[in-house]
Amino acid sequence: MDKSRRDQFLADWLEGSFAGDGPSEPECDEFLNELKSDPEFRRSASRGLLVRRFLAQKQIPSGGFTEEVLESLCADSSETLSTAVITNLQEARRKQQRLVWGSVGLATTAVLAFVVLWVFDSTVGKRNSQRQGIRVIAAEGVGTLDTEALRQGKPVQLRRGILELDLDGKARVVIEAPASFTVVSRLHVRLDEGRCFAEMKKGTSGLRIETPSGDAFDLGTKFAVEVSSSKDMEVHVFDGTVEVSDGTDITRLTEGQGISVGDSGALSRLSADSSRFVPRVPRSDLKRQPLLYWSFDEGTGDTTNATGRDPNLELATGTLMSASPDGGGPTWVPGVVGAALAFDGSSGWVNTRHPGISGDQDRTIACWVKLPDERQTTVSTMVGWGMGKRNRGLEKACFLESAQSHPEHPEHCGRLRLVAGNRTMGTTNLRDGKWHHVAAVAMAGKHGSTILLYVDGQLETADRNSEPTSLDTTTDHRLSEPIQFGRHLFADRMLLRGAMDEVYIFGEALSGDEIRQLIQP
Repeated sequence: MDKSRRDQFLADWLEGSFAGDGPSEPECDEFLNELKSDPEFRRSASRGLLVRRFLAQKQIPSGGFTEEVLESLCADSSETLSTAVITNLQEARRKQQRLVWGSVGLATTAVLAFVVLWVFDSTVGKRNSQRQGIRVIAAEGVGTLDTEALRQGKPVQLRRGILELDLDGKARVVIEAPASFTVVSRLHVRLDEGRCFAEMKKGTSGLRIETPSGDAFDLGTKFAVEVSSSKDMEVHVFDGTVEVSDGTDITRLTEGQGISVGDSGALSRLSADSSRFVPRVPRSDLKRQPLLYWSFDEGTGDTTNATGRDPNLELATGTLMSASPDGGGPTWVPGVVGAALAFDGSSGWVNTRHPGISGDQDRTIACWVKLPDERQTTVSTMVGWGMGKRNRGLEKACFLESAQSHPEHPEHCGRLRLVAGNRTMGTTNLRDGKWHHVAAVAMAGKHGSTILLYVDGQLETADRNSEPTSLDTTTDHRLSEPIQFGRHLFADRMLLRGAMDEVYIFGEALSGDEIRQLIQP
């Protein structure tokens, strides 16, 4: 039995996730022989099993699960347990003809006794329904999903997009590409690489996220796990309690805490950062209407009107502004739909009196933008509002912009970026002289906001490695600026060079389908 199949077999037994009538007799015999002949495999099996058993009983040995503790536990009542195993298996054979394990003598290791006894109790009468508890809730940008592998508990490669799953109606997990994972059973996910957000239904617990560097056991909470390409593991707890096992010790984490487990077993504490994880895939709601919408279809004059469901629409009327005493400013040009506004980067922007969305409310900003094919040494802000101070590190504002060319990161030039609690950047260079539809979805989180970016209706692979802060936009401070187009709020000379059309602001997190509907003329 090869190592991957052996490990899968053990996981299936522990979780009770065998399909149909269970494994064949030869496969059972082969697995038993592996346990008898491989001391390392026995130790690994005992560690995983004992940790699960004690966590289920909410009993943690003093000092954690050290090798000495494991050996002591395994040595206790070995003969009694082995005898019990034989009796139970004989009864199982009479009830289920397929469970024929052969001779298991009193010399069988104590860990095997633990494994078989625990699995027998947890799997009889349940096997036919185990995989039925796994359901896809939503998916965004994943392309073709290997649903057969997902259904059969085989490894799944998620090369792009976000996948949200329901596990047995008790847990919800969101996996973000690039990721490699396996839904081993209804409450057991193996994450070999990638990011995973998990939330247990209130009053439930028991979800296990297994990684190459350790396991995270949920005790009723919201948490996230990340496995890097080097197989290091990070666990972030946003609510409740999680037990993290590195194979030797157990570390208990509570709200706001996190831990990093290196491949060598080195541990380091960290603060929970929800901005690096996607907590949900936004769902479509056909009743959603824009809070504010500027079509820019006037084609003439020095104002542009807004429509929408905001009760203060009159404050959203835009005035074309000029930074030059000689006049100038935005000009009317043909747009994607009707007219659009062009900005020359030196003399104008559009100002409104509307304060914008405040606090930590979810939001979506979308528009068409055309940027010239050139390198830019400053950011190009399309839409922005809120409070900030120059050079003070104080930002409680919301900006949709394209990034500047930076000597240390020249590849950032022209990439879409939203600054709203944290800075999230996409991968597409918008500076090609063509119209692109861009959108940003910001979702509030207690330990940092999460941002999704779209270019031409496609979800971007986002860089979320900025310092986490909450989605907190201040609109009622003396330093707060109203909604403006084509101007960085706190740097007067940073004006947009390009064109804009069809600007939308929603007070909700739109789904990918809803964003793609905005692209249609």
